[in-house]
Amino acid sequence: MLSKSALTIALLLFLSASAYAHDLWVEKAEGKYVVMFGHPERTETYNPDWVREIKGFDGKMKGLKLDVIREKERVSFSAKKPVDLVTLVVDSGYWVKTTDGLRNISKRGITDYLQATHFIEPVKTIFRWSEQFSRPVGTRMEIIPLKNPLTMRQGDTLPIMVLLEGNPVAGAIVTSHGELTGIRSGKDGRAEVTIGGKGLQVFAAKHKIPLKENPDADLQVFQAYISFEVR
Repeated sequence: MLSKSALTIALLLFLSASAYAHDLWVEKAEGKYVVMFGHPERTETYNPDWVREIKGFDGKMKGLKLDVIREKERVSFSAKKPVDLVTLVVDSGYWVKTTDGLRNISKRGITDYLQATHFIEPVKTIFRWSEQFSRPVGTRMEIIPLKNPLTMRQGDTLPIMVLLEGNPVAGAIVTSHGELTGIRSGKDGRAEVTIGGKGLQVFAAKHKIPLKENPDADLQVFQAYISFEVR
């Protein structure tokens, strides 16, 4: 479990206005797969209990057995067979913002607060391409690449579709490597993103839903990620 100071830093990173500037992805390291948070050049620790629903697939979308390890400040996993696609969900729970700061609790019993939010962040990383991956894989919110992203080069345009509960999301805010792009998904959930330089590419789409008569939060925020590498 994280120390109090480390957890406070993680909370601020996830919930402050600078949350756009951080990403989630999975990478191969030390013979296993590791869930990463931050930037490739500077990663951050996080609460491993936030990482849920880890699933690995081959190119035929057959589920693979994963051995998940919840370390002190990160989550990793291994598989006997190569993983072509991995999905997971980071659910950091309910957050209440007050004049005194942020608290990782629901709004129940709190009368004086500024905002109560539930953050859900589905993550998708592609290691090897299959045409199956241009279809929905079933996470609550997801970004679908409509072309093989692994064949892209710097400056190429990748068409994507943003779905929530299997339906297109209009107006989702799209980021690239944690930076706002000025792009929003259209009524059909589609958008186009530009590939940066060689190496890791991370794109995200953010969508907010007001919650009515919810005892825990006033707002639900989904931020879905897709990542892959280009050569």
